[in-house]
Amino acid sequence: MANTLEKKLDFTSTAELLRYLGIPRTYNGFDQLAMAVELAVEDENRLLHVTREVYQVVARRYGISVQSVLKNIRTVINVCWRGGGRDRLVELTRYCEQSAPATDEFIDLLTDYIKRNRG
Repeated sequence: MANTLEKKLDFTSTAELLRYLGIPRTYNGFDQLAMAVELAVEDENRLLHVTREVYQVVARRYGISVQSVLKNIRTVINVCWRGGGRDRLVELTRYCEQSAPATDEFIDLLTDYIKRNRG
C-alpha cells in the first residue's frame, strides 16, 4: 500500500492516504482535507497564509464558511487520532506530540509526507 501512496500526487492518492490513516469518506471533512492537502502540495507557500490561500479556497469550492471547513477538518483529524490512525500518522510523519495536531499542522504533516515520497 505504501507504494500506491507514494507514486501519485493526484486527488486519489491523497484520498488513499487519508483512508490509510483511518479517515472514512463518510465525513464532510474528508474531501475538504484532501483538497486542502492538494493545494498545499501544489504550492507549499500557501501554508504561510493558510486561511486565505487554503481554507477560503476550500470553503468557496464547497459553498460553506471557513469556520465550517475548520470544524469539518478538525472532526476528521479527531477521527484519525482516536480511531487508530494515530500510530500510522506517527509512523509516516514522526509526529510525536501527545495531543492531536491542529488543522494547519495536520495539513503540513501530510503535505510534507507526500512531497518527501514523490515517485
